[in-house]
Amino acid sequence: ASAGDLRGPLDFGFALTRLSANPLHAEQRVVVIGDGDFISNTFLGNGGNAALGTRIFDWLLGDDTLVHLPPRAAPDRHLDIGQRGLNALTLTLAALPLLLLALASVLWWRRRRH
Repeated sequence: ASAGDLRGPLDFGFALTRLSANPLHAEQRVVVIGDGDFISNTFLGNGGNAALGTRIFDWLLGDDTLVHLPPRAAPDRHLDIGQRGLNALTLTLAALPLLLLALASVLWWRRRRH
């Protein structure tokens, strides 16, 4: 980064809507992108620029059914937990809530007696 540049992550763009005064068009839409050449021929193949550009134009034209970028699959979906981790998980998900419930019951019972 050059001197004076802001460190990321930075907003790449904004999609804005507002209600229209014209009864024939219920909503006005505009998209402002912070990079003027992300969809140029030079950068069209980089990352998801082509897919993003297509989805932007679909949304601007009111075709909301196509406005979603396909999800990326997680590279590692398997979780290996050892016995120690399993014990900690059991404590967190079972024993701790039961302890809090017991404490709340004792406090409720003591307040009810007085």
